[in-house]
Formats: sequence, C-alpha cells, structure tokens
Amino acid sequence: MSDSTRMNPHEYSVAYHLNHVISIMPGEKEAVDALESLLANGFMESEVTLTSGQEIADRIAASSGRSGLVGRVLQVVDHFGAGGEEMEARHQYEQALRDGHVNVLVLAPTEERKRRAAEILRQHG
Repeated sequence: MSDSTRMNPHEYSVAYHLNHVISIMPGEKEAVDALESLLANGFMESEVTLTSGQEIADRIAASSGRSGLVGRVLQVVDHFGAGGEEMEARHQYEQALRDGHVNVLVLAPTEERKRRAAEILRQHG
C-alpha cells in the first residue's frame, strides 16, 4: 500500500463515521484479507475503506481540535477521562496509523450488518 491508501473510490473523510464498524489491523496483509472476506460475504467494495499512512493520521489529528488553545483544553479534559468515547477512538485510530497499522472501516447501517462485519474483522486480527 502507498503511504496513504484509500481502497474505496470515495474521498476519505475524517468526520465521525456513523453506521460504520471500524477495526485496526496489524498490517496490510490482514487488512487485504479482511477486505476480501468482507467482499466474499456480501459487502460491496464501496462499503469498505482501508486507510494507512501519516497523511490520514495527520488529518485525524487536525480534525480533533488537539492543536492550539482549544487543543490544550481538550487534552486536559481527555486526560481526566471526560473526553468521551469518540475522542478516545479517534486518538486510537490516529495512533494506529502512526504505528504502521491499517484501519478498516465498513459501512454497516443495520445491526445485522454490524454484527457480521465485526465477526469477519475479528477473524482477521
């Protein structure tokens, strides 16, 4: 994969992903294997996005408000555990990219699709 990869043809957004199951894969092989398994189990390619690289990590960091004065306030709030699940998850996904992992996002608007996507992703790491 390139330094920043979007397997999905749509532009990747760092906005909070509603109706998505998100997984951190150890590496490219696991992510591609998960993609292939998702496709073989009824998910469309347009529903799956693989992201990697520093560029996406930087975009997540820039969108999280962690720079400047507001960023300092959010860091303090986050330190005391009041930052919320979304803030913690965004930080985790950003750090995974910086550590060389691959994030896999699967659009799954129903509970059944979410359950199935999570099951497939678990099988791949």
